Amino acid sequence: MARPLRLHVPGMLHHLMSRGNDKREMFIDDVDYRKYLHLLQHSAARFGVEVVAFCLMPNHVHLFVKPNLHPLSRMMQHLNSAYCGWFNRRHGRVGHVLQGRYKSQIVERGSSALRVLRYILLNPVAARKVAHPAEWPWSSYRNTIGPAGGGATFLALAEVWRIFDSTSIENANHAFKAFIDQGISPEDALDGLLVGSEGFVRSFEPMLAAYRGDRELVHAERFAARPSIDEVIPDRTPGPDRDRAAHRAFHTYAFTLREIAEYVQASPSAVWVWTRRAAHAA
Repeated sequence: MARPLRLHVPGMLHHLMSRGNDKREMFIDDVDYRKYLHLLQHSAARFGVEVVAFCLMPNHVHLFVKPNLHPLSRMMQHLNSAYCGWFNRRHGRVGHVLQGRYKSQIVERGSSALRVLRYILLNPVAARKVAHPAEWPWSSYRNTIGPAGGGATFLALAEVWRIFDSTSIENANHAFKAFIDQGISPEDALDGLLVGSEGFVRSFEPMLAAYRGDRELVHAERFAARPSIDEVIPDRTPGPDRDRAAHRAFHTYAFTLREIAEYVQASPSAVWVWTRRAAHAA
């Protein structure tokens, strides 16, 4: 199975997700939840990671964080290893607690960050655990609306408050609650390595180019910032320019022969001939 791609981008918001192995519970009782949060606080402080929001569900975890000097993989390895070892000892279990590597998304500030934040905090509502996020004790919702963060000193709540109102925490809290109360929209659950505007996604093309040839990494993540096929093949007129563009679409940006064929309205075998012709002419 291909491995998820890990990018270290200091100062940018990241949405991290860990799941229980075979969808089994990661948390059995309140002691488990509290232990995880204690370890999260310790690991985040050790590796200089700011925790903006979190939501712990029985069989999975969402973290919204901002790394700095150290790659997030170091914090997550430290956190997950410590928790899983403790969990197995406490409950007399052996084997994997978590299902493989954690998933990571890099999120643009602004509206994209707000949608991801809302998606995270409304997880318990979507799972029908509670009717309102304030009723779920294992997320950062209560901390965010409480006075000065409700005592959760390890949360970087200024990152949330300044999106809504940088001059008043009280006003920011009201705006935050109103935004969450709107409920999840179809746009909130965004997939992919990069979550944001087209310009934000495309800005990662130089960074991702170095990983294109690594087939051990997830294909969709290696090519997450690639241009659209109409940009790679701007002219479908038969000729050398079209052949070279088809070659570039196939070999550089990993569009399939079928995808190219559907765009240029030709057969996959014809596209293959064009790419070979362009290669021989180079």
